Amino acid sequence: MSKKVNPFDAFSVSTETKTAKIESLNGAEITYRELTMGEDDKFRRMMIKGIDKDGSPIMNLDKYEEVKYHKVATMLIEPTMTVEALKNLSTKAEGAIEEILKLVKDNDEEADEKN
Repeated sequence: MSKKVNPFDAFSVSTETKTAKIESLNGAEITYRELTMGEDDKFRRMMIKGIDKDGSPIMNLDKYEEVKYHKVATMLIEPTMTVEALKNLSTKAEGAIEEILKLVKDNDEEADEKN
């Protein structure tokens, strides 16, 4: 008797790590993991200030930068970076941070295309 395969196993991120070369870091390789749905939901909620009378979310743009640092700190396995360490980097690191965030966005778009 064969064991049933859980189709959601394909989306498990608990142990899966990936590597990427970050051009903004002179091609240095990083190890990262994707965000879980719970983590991503938490970050989205951080950016919502409230709900308007039409039921649409009111975005808290002041939280955008904070969420960005939290996402990168959560994703990075090697090198490890804290939110505080990311905030203390020179503004020249902005390109690297955006490149790392794009890794998750690209993975999300890739998954959407498969579905």
